[in-house]
Amino acid sequence: MYGDVALCLNFAGSFEPPKKLGDKAVISIYAKPHGSHGGVESTIRHELFGHYGLTTYPVESKRKLL
Repeated sequence: MYGDVALCLNFAGSFEPPKKLGDKAVISIYAKPHGSHGGVESTIRHELFGHYGLTTYPVESKRKLL
């Protein structure tokens, strides 16, 4: 969800996993919802560690974690 849709839903960022082997993941940060640099840093951490980070765990480890 990008552009106006993301703003309506109050998204600060998003994570799009790779579509196939060899593709890269995409993390998007939306400038408008952030009021400070700290907010941007927090969103980057959330998307990178919370969403991308989970893709680096094996399935069994994810099941235990979640």
